[in-house]
Amino acid sequence: MMIYIGNLPFQYTEEDIQGTLDLAMHMCTILMVRLMTDENNRSRGFAFVEVPDDEAQNAELLIASLDGLYLDGRKIRSAHVKPRKRRKPKPFDKEAFKKRWIPKRKELNDDSLEHPF
Repeated sequence: MMIYIGNLPFQYTEEDIQGTLDLAMHMCTILMVRLMTDENNRSRGFAFVEVPDDEAQNAELLIASLDGLYLDGRKIRSAHVKPRKRRKPKPFDKEAFKKRWIPKRKELNDDSLEHPF
């Protein structure tokens, strides 16, 4: 079972989150903590925590205890991670592709190639 933890202080690392969760370890076993970062490896302010599926009832207690908790002046949000819905791929529309990605150009001839602009 995955748990979302949001509105985390940006200076927090995975170790800081793990340390915060260590206080709640009596509720359930924490399998993994994954802090989401940007391309520069800076925190995006949210993380995912994995707990065993057989401890779902205890995970509810963990979510309830984390939701609304203040860390460094920020009110933390926690919730279940909802599974992503699979989206049906849209059928390829050749005409829409042409309209969007292929700009209208004048007929190419020798004169237009000599003076393109």
